[in-house]
Amino acid sequence: MLKSSEKKFAPVPIGTSVRIAVPEVDRGRGNARNIIGVVLAKTDDELYQIGTKNGILKQLYSRSQINVCPRALLDAEDVASTEIALRSVANL
Repeated sequence: MLKSSEKKFAPVPIGTSVRIAVPEVDRGRGNARNIIGVVLAKTDDELYQIGTKNGILKQLYSRSQINVCPRALLDAEDVASTEIALRSVANL
């Protein structure tokens, strides 16, 4: 099961632009459905730390929760140094 998951979801290099879907519970009618971020770090457990223009997301994400963008849309230098929740980023 682990090998099939590794084939389906390849590792993401640090500095890659990614898209994170915002759950319906965490967004209002006018809020964004997706958030664009950049991979800042990867843990030993294959969890990724994502940064956005508004700050670094508090939660760590697995490879199945993020989608890789084909182009670089955000750089690590554009990320604010504050920690912020996904719901707050969706509201901004």
